[in-house]
Amino acid sequence: GYNTAKAVLAGVMFTLALMFDNWVILLLPTILIYQIGAVVKADKAERGKTGLIIAAQAVASLVVFYLAALPMMMPYYSQGSYFVVFDQMYAWFASNIYMSNDAFNMYAMFGLANSGVTSSALGVCTWLFGAALAILSALNYFLNGRSTADLMLTSGVSVILFAAIGTGITVEVMTLGLLLLLAYIILVPDIRLMSIFGALSLTHFLNVAQLIGRGGFIASSGDMQYLMFPSKSAFMIVFSVFTVLLAFALVYVVIDLCYYNREKTLKYHS
Repeated sequence: GYNTAKAVLAGVMFTLALMFDNWVILLLPTILIYQIGAVVKADKAERGKTGLIIAAQAVASLVVFYLAALPMMMPYYSQGSYFVVFDQMYAWFASNIYMSNDAFNMYAMFGLANSGVTSSALGVCTWLFGAALAILSALNYFLNGRSTADLMLTSGVSVILFAAIGTGITVEVMTLGLLLLLAYIILVPDIRLMSIFGALSLTHFLNVAQLIGRGGFIASSGDMQYLMFPSKSAFMIVFSVFTVLLAFALVYVVIDLCYYNREKTLKYHS
């Protein structure tokens, strides 16, 4: 059916995106919730078939992901490391050792960007926090009408909160959350969401632009190199405060939208 095709396409696109950025793994709960929803929405007689099709897509995507990495991982395979592609993904996450890696977030707000080193315990807490947000998103989806739009909203806000509060965060995380939030705003042009999205987009743009500018990439100087922000940078601290406040304001609006169903959308006049 149509829902099955969309669920399969979502899984395929997720796999393709994961080949380009490890942080896309944060969208895995969204894909799983959506695909499980497709099975639940199917007619009783079709649920088994729908489940098998989606499961087959998941297995095929995993195989394709593994095979795509094969040429680059061949030296490791010759040493007996057959699952090194997944080990490399884990190692990449572990390499983000600072509380905040050049990203505006809660730890950067306290001057710990690029200086405060995260611990295994804090790392586990961050991922448990992400899992809790995914569970809340799933509960809202299945208990509140299985709205795809609401799923995009809660997933986007979950990723933005993860970026604002988590440890080991890099600038790419906020980008993922903002893209999901934009997709929801296109469907439901809530004025409050548009305002917060605009403000968060501005702070995120300043984060990325200043980081690129510091390295000389904008001016195209001959000494282009990656330069991290100073941990006590007033720029980092001030805009991290704005980012965290905006993230919590976003939570308030989402509760109003998903729990109380109160929308304040733009009114179009002909």
